[in-house]
Amino acid sequence: MGNRGPSDRLLEMPPEARNLENPRTKMVDLDWHASTLSTTLPPEFVSFRKQVYLQITVRNPAVFDKDRTSIYKRAAQSFDLFLAPTLKALLAKVPPDPQLAGLDITILVEVSPSSGASPSSEALEFLCPIQLLRSFVEAEITNQELINQTIVLVNGVRIALNLQQVE
Repeated sequence: MGNRGPSDRLLEMPPEARNLENPRTKMVDLDWHASTLSTTLPPEFVSFRKQVYLQITVRNPAVFDKDRTSIYKRAAQSFDLFLAPTLKALLAKVPPDPQLAGLDITILVEVSPSSGASPSSEALEFLCPIQLLRSFVEAEITNQELINQTIVLVNGVRIALNLQQVE
């Protein structure tokens, strides 16, 4: 298994998840590029807090001005304007599996300072419970209710995110 993102928090996969005959392992081979989101790296299973998550890494094409936006605003806009509209199509590719706890979606964003200095990247990571994601795409819960139960990391540091407050 590759080490990506804040790898110090990822645990080694349980042996049954690494088994090539395991249907959860085969699920990673689905055609993710056909969804609205184009993945940057191939999806893979990771273990987080001893639960299985499907990790997906995507790139947000928007460029953020580092001097005019906060990490909170970049995370909120990346979730609301980039990720949320694609979740229904993305989840359609994830077959029901009682052992899959959630999706670990990393959004890479480009941050450019107003001064003209070289741009940099940030990793916005959303560890979303699968049942809440399904409730969100069925309009049973709001985006804020989903975020409240999601672990949000910016470059590996957990943050609290109030979507309306940062706008």
